[in-house]
Amino acid sequence: MDGTTRLAYYKPSGAAPPSGVILTALGGCVLAVAAGALYGIVSAVIPLIYINILLAGALGALLGFAVSKGVSAFHVRNVSCAVISGIIVFICAYVFHWFFYLAAYGVTKLSEVQEVFETVSMYFENPRDAWDGIKFINGLGWSISGSSGSGAMTVSGWELWAIWAAEAVWIGYLSAAAPAKQANAPYSERRGMWMDAVELPKSVAFIENTAAFKESLSRGDFGALMTPLDGRNAPSEPSDEKYAAVTMYPDSWDPYISVSNVTVKVKKKKRDVSTKNVVKYLKVPAEISLKIKDALS
Repeated sequence: MDGTTRLAYYKPSGAAPPSGVILTALGGCVLAVAAGALYGIVSAVIPLIYINILLAGALGALLGFAVSKGVSAFHVRNVSCAVISGIIVFICAYVFHWFFYLAAYGVTKLSEVQEVFETVSMYFENPRDAWDGIKFINGLGWSISGSSGSGAMTVSGWELWAIWAAEAVWIGYLSAAAPAKQANAPYSERRGMWMDAVELPKSVAFIENTAAFKESLSRGDFGALMTPLDGRNAPSEPSDEKYAAVTMYPDSWDPYISVSNVTVKVKKKKRDVSTKNVVKYLKVPAEISLKIKDALS
């Protein structure tokens, strides 16, 4: 025997209370209706592709945040259920976005707002009319430059379909990614609650050789995580840095840690920070977790 043990990482139990999953999706859909409607109206009133890209990112982030809060509140530890909830909410928002976009297309007066809602109601009754409207707008094209006349840059046909597809994928990804991350976060089954993520104040040396580092951990050698990096942040002016940050998920029975390499580049006195996981949600003995916490606190 070489004295090494296989590293154990956190795995979600897969538990998903049915009522919690349903309430998460329903609550998200309520928000999706309002957010999708607002996104559709603003996109129709301000038909600039650059604004549309920002709005799409904001919509996806909002939906993902809302669904992840539901996943957390209702203790959903099943990643698939979390992702499905996010996708359902995305579909709801995207459908309402199109209904309101089509209904608000060409509207310039507040007096026409009632007409917008009446048109949306019509699309609910006849979804095929909405599809015909989408094809009609695709034929007209979208202005990329935002200008009008001979200098305007307009896309239509398959190019516009591709843009809309990319938009949908982007919003859908953001809607599902945050809930998936939450469902995969360490959860104490014994205590029935999510573990707090505690980033320890002191950092350790940058992990140059991740394979050797993991091998040391498998031998029970946690010395690298108990030796604070001296002199960090000493310069008065921002400077390039390389270090490893340690995040702890404290628990009396099953504590976990994550270690990330952090690289800081300073350009024109602005800090550009990049982070890369070295180990994520690694299970450690309780006594070792206390020693790491004491060393880096």
